[in-house]
Amino acid sequence: AGPPCGFADFVSCKIIRGRPSRLCIPGLQGPAITAVTLERTGGYAQKGSYVLAPDKKPKEIDLVFAGQTTGKAIYDISGDELRFCFTQDNGERPTEFKGNPAKTQVFATFKREMDPAKVKAYKDAFEKAHGSSSAATRSANNLRQIGIGIHNYAVQHGHLPPAAIYSKDGKPLLSWRVLILPFIEQDALARHFHMDEPWDSEHNKTLAQMVIPTYAPVAGTDGVKEKNFTYYRVFTGPGTLFEGTKKITFADIPDGAANTILAVEADEPVIWTKPDELPYDPQKPLPKLGGLFKGSFNLLRADGGVQFVKPGFDEALFRLGVTRNDGKVIDLSKLNK
Repeated sequence: AGPPCGFADFVSCKIIRGRPSRLCIPGLQGPAITAVTLERTGGYAQKGSYVLAPDKKPKEIDLVFAGQTTGKAIYDISGDELRFCFTQDNGERPTEFKGNPAKTQVFATFKREMDPAKVKAYKDAFEKAHGSSSAATRSANNLRQIGIGIHNYAVQHGHLPPAAIYSKDGKPLLSWRVLILPFIEQDALARHFHMDEPWDSEHNKTLAQMVIPTYAPVAGTDGVKEKNFTYYRVFTGPGTLFEGTKKITFADIPDGAANTILAVEADEPVIWTKPDELPYDPQKPLPKLGGLFKGSFNLLRADGGVQFVKPGFDEALFRLGVTRNDGKVIDLSKLNK
């Protein structure tokens, strides 16, 4: 069951073709990429994002799962009713609100639920199944999307992104966050960057003002209010996953991806395009972490998993997680003492 947000608050769902489905598209407002959940009876679920084109006639929406557009749809909102028509298997976009089995075209009608008791029941059921929508959970979801982006970058390029794009003389120009833009549904923005110029060049600094929802500080935290800043940063230095211009692959993580830290919520935010990360030296104090949640923080492992770490965590174990090749057998799930 989808949560009661936007037009997920429905009491009826008519599917012309296929099994009954429930669709959660929070809000359907503006062109921003937002979370979407498509669940079918039988327990099968897909989770991804969507992109709107409300100026088209009929209005268009693209569903994006696993970084790929897998559903080209049209939609229309009238009062408390949402009409939604899409083609399965990434076929041609429908031109009318009509089911067509020959084209695997699905037409659904959703109606907003107005009964407060039922709305609460939908929300409680969703949060029980998927976790609450707390700030920490939303930030963890951002890190998961970053993890997917880094993994997809590695699939395409054969290695993880470096911590920065470097000039010919070794000067860091732009952050790794710019490099993975195409893999977090921001390909159009990525094409506007001058990759041979620093982040604060006359051209690139205007793009640094853009707000990327995946990177921005989530609401309801102790973080800064400027949305073009980010707390999601990586450790750099010998033995980490980000060693200068070295092209590190997943094969270069003998300690295991589940035991190696990919990114964290730092104590201090930076402008998201700026190549400013967390230098790690085993002989020096750890860089400060936890600027969003008063010392607690989420960390992203190299296997794509995310966990919440509280103050007083096991620092020795954490340090072993920062390095990828120390040969020690560890379990990062035991960080919280």
